[in-house]
This record gives sequence, structure tokens and C-alpha cells, in this order.
Amino acid sequence: MIEHCNDKSPKRHRYFTVMAGVGPDALLVYSLSAEAKSRFGVAAYVANSLWEYITYRHAPYEMTVTRVDGSQEQINTAQVMAVRIEDFGGPLKKFAQGAQLSRNHLRVIVFRGGVRLSYPAYLLSALFGLQIRIPGVELIDAREIICRAIPGREDRRVYCEADGECLWRLPVRISIQPNAFSLLMPTQ
Repeated sequence: MIEHCNDKSPKRHRYFTVMAGVGPDALLVYSLSAEAKSRFGVAAYVANSLWEYITYRHAPYEMTVTRVDGSQEQINTAQVMAVRIEDFGGPLKKFAQGAQLSRNHLRVIVFRGGVRLSYPAYLLSALFGLQIRIPGVELIDAREIICRAIPGREDRRVYCEADGECLWRLPVRISIQPNAFSLLMPTQ
């Protein structure tokens, strides 16, 4: 579940099954029109991501991650993705190694520091199925993450998304809601 953690009522939240993200991936979803998605498909995402990469200054924010063992860590980042599946299909077959719907935790991809090089490097390694470590990228098993603006930098527009739908700006909480829904899956 992803929740908007502002002071206003009613509180907004959304359940997701695949991925929730904060940072450039949410900006991509926000800035790409439905018409472009429909008309050009994956090519629209590629072209728009290149444009965003060249023109956008990725705003850092604070994230507190609560790991599966209960320990907490505060991290400054500009991109985080909470993922529930490993195989996104098509070219992204090994996007979040270790993520599974059957687990009661999130597989969190954290981009420490800037994302100008690490984000495209991670996407390219997933695209080509490379098993390499990208400096500044860490995969964490977590119960929840809370993302908020760095004090004094609340004016930066940092967006969040869930399952490809742009939702809100910071602050947000992403967590697991046990037994939120039933999922029917074939046996393997």
C-alpha cells in the first residue's frame, strides 16, 4: 500500500501489486500523456525517459527504511522503487532480483546519492540481463519506507507512482498490508 502522508483529511492511499516508486520513474509516468502511450507504446517511454534524463534535475529527498529485521536507516536518495515481482516481462526479466508476491515484505531498490548515472545503468543491466553490481544501487528487503522532503527543500516536486499511475507528491509511506487481497496464481 502507498499512502499520502500529508496533514489533510481524508488520508489518501492506494494498493499496488507490482511496484510503487518515488522519483524519476514517477516523473516519467506523470509527464507522459495517455495519447503518447497509446499511440507509440514502449517507444514513447524510451523517448520521454531520454528527454527527462537530459532536462530534469533529480531532487533528493529523505527516506527512512524499516528492514525486515526491524532495524531502521535514514537515506538521502533521489529514486526508490518498492517492487513485488522480479520479472516485469518483455525486456525487463530480472528487474528486482529476489522480489516475490508470496513474500510479506517489499524488495526495495534504493539509489543512494544521485541518479544521473546509476538509474540508467541499473535499467540497462536489467534490460540486458546482466548480473553486475551498480555502484550506489542497493536491494533491501523492507517492511516499509517513508519518503519526505529534506527540511528546507519542501518546494521540490518529487512525485510518486503505483503500478504505472502517477499519484501524489511527497510525503508518502509504502508498506505491506498483510492479507489485503487474494491472488490466484497457477502452481508451477
